[in-house]
Amino acid sequence: MYRTTWVVLAALLIQSGTPVARADYPAILAAWVVTRPPGVGDSRWLAANSDTGHEWVVFLSDRRPSVRPRSVRRERDSPYPERQESYPRMPFAIPRGTAKDGLAGEWFSTRVADGWLIGFNAGEFGSALWWFSPNGTERYRVSDDQVVGFYTTATGLLALEGIAHGTTSRGRVIRLVRGPGGRWQSVPFTDLGGAPEAAVLSPDGFLTVATHERLVRVHATTGKLDVLLSDAFWGGLYPNSLAVAPSGTVYIGMRHGVARVEKAGAGYEARWLLPSREFDRGDNEGFR
Repeated sequence: MYRTTWVVLAALLIQSGTPVARADYPAILAAWVVTRPPGVGDSRWLAANSDTGHEWVVFLSDRRPSVRPRSVRRERDSPYPERQESYPRMPFAIPRGTAKDGLAGEWFSTRVADGWLIGFNAGEFGSALWWFSPNGTERYRVSDDQVVGFYTTATGLLALEGIAHGTTSRGRVIRLVRGPGGRWQSVPFTDLGGAPEAAVLSPDGFLTVATHERLVRVHATTGKLDVLLSDAFWGGLYPNSLAVAPSGTVYIGMRHGVARVEKAGAGYEARWLLPSREFDRGDNEGFR
């Protein structure tokens, strides 16, 4: 019954010109099922963790929280994967090397006045942040930071860096500045208290970050950190994207479902959004 309902709803959305996430899953999150979040390690969480067939990217479409399936393991070149095409492409081939040399793994890039900053991140095997000349023929190593995204703010260029591996979860915001001789340097800005998973910079200057364990908001001008939600359930569900609606409600795309975090009294409350009721169970048999 639920499957038939979603097929009909999807057809109506297509007729109205509204995109759909898949043939039978609405792209507008207002049409998704709202339920309580799973508890870390419980049967519902384990089912979500093992559901490798569904990873969702959240974004705003005409100011509406929307979703689409994730088409690649990691969308690396932009902190806003849904608008990746608006970011400049690299004018040279990205050099590859070993993790020990800091030239392996995922890479994240941003254009700067004198060239490019590129962060290579091979997780626990190594990482490095590099400066490259505009044509890529010259380079120098800026730091060993494990960069997972760049953000241009009124304060200057910021980057998220950190790692979650085993029992370790660390992360921070760094500031990238040009020091003596014009060489780029990495300067600590804010300790996140955990590895950054997904983030978005809002027009009001706040950097909202989902870490491995919690949801925080960083004031990009001062570095002040506000903890919106602690003891988050999404560690191990691989958050990949984050969007903040005009109302201030935060949506986090991840494996199996989407987290919605909104103001509730003096604090914030998380809910779990799923494509259909079929997804709200303690096993992953039959997820399509």
